Amino acid sequence: MQSNVVCPVSDQRVNESVVRTVAAFIFVISTVVLFTGIKWLAVFLIIDFAIRAFSNGDFSVLKQVSKKVASAFKFTAKPIDAAPKKFAALVGVVFSVVIAITLFLGWNVCAIAFNTVLIICAGLEAFAGYCVGCQFYSWIVLPARKIFNKA
Repeated sequence: MQSNVVCPVSDQRVNESVVRTVAAFIFVISTVVLFTGIKWLAVFLIIDFAIRAFSNGDFSVLKQVSKKVASAFKFTAKPIDAAPKKFAALVGVVFSVVIAITLFLGWNVCAIAFNTVLIICAGLEAFAGYCVGCQFYSWIVLPARKIFNKA
């Protein structure tokens, strides 16, 4: 299980059960994209990741559905830091943009490679509670904030 990454500048929290359910949906959608090449699902992921990365996520279809699933299955609510999850969603935007562009250009090997990484990351979050994007957040963003806050 992942240790909680603490953000020293944010007191916003999200429900880990909802986040992991969103990741499960991303895992499924990305797997469908991998095996079918449906480009518009990749575009859907761009939009949904962007909504969650750049806002509180209230208009994210995956977040709304995940809230209903978490409630229906009575998943335990566990508040965790939102900042690393927003960073992870931003990374998801980048990956989804690359996947969509490469699919539209017919660069299938590149699309498969990026999609496979997205599937692995979503699977780790959904099924093991390990957020790869959150780890990068703690390795990149937190040290950078410390450096720039001292300047």
